[in-house]
Amino acid sequence: MNRNMTTSLLALVLLAGWNSAMATIIDFSGGIVTNDSGTYATPDPYGWTERWARKYNENGFVFLFYSPDFGAVGHSLTGGNDVLSSSTTNAGSFTLMREDQGLFSLNYFDVFFNRGVDGQPPVVFLSANASVPTSVLPAADYYDTQEPARVWMDGTTSGVYPYFSNVSQVTFFLTSTNYFALDNLYIDEPAPSRDATSVPEPSTLALFGLGLAGIGFARRKRAA
Repeated sequence: MNRNMTTSLLALVLLAGWNSAMATIIDFSGGIVTNDSGTYATPDPYGWTERWARKYNENGFVFLFYSPDFGAVGHSLTGGNDVLSSSTTNAGSFTLMREDQGLFSLNYFDVFFNRGVDGQPPVVFLSANASVPTSVLPAADYYDTQEPARVWMDGTTSGVYPYFSNVSQVTFFLTSTNYFALDNLYIDEPAPSRDATSVPEPSTLALFGLGLAGIGFARRKRAA
């Protein structure tokens, strides 16, 4: 393999690594919950169904909770699938941001709703960059179900405006004593199509691309 080919392959590897690091799907597995008692991995190695969280870190991003006992990470509300959930007793807020405080784009996420003590669906607002809340999640059609609302952030989901690209933070506000839960946040990753049932993880796509590149180089060398 000549020097130019080696340089090209190295650049491809570095580019794929950079892209996979910037793009992620946060699914609340393989992260770290921090609370007043310590730090805990997800899924919880001790069999707890959920952990109250002061903050949660995963893949270079962090969720910060501003109200005591407001949020938790675990599967007590969704039957085995780890999610980030709000409290059923306290209204409050939490913010998503990059650990290095850089910019990012939130393109899609799943959200679960349930009725609270007042018998009504929750009211959840979103804001970008600490601005006045501009969007409200579509709870009314999905509460009291095990099916998530699928939220696209491009302006095609009712009530959600396309103000969440190249932002430094996104804040979720819960204004009532009901709960909601988040899962599968697509950050700097293209949103799934409306009829998609499964989407490869970014790291899988990067490795797949490197594999194809390697096959191409091998065939060119063999032909030469």
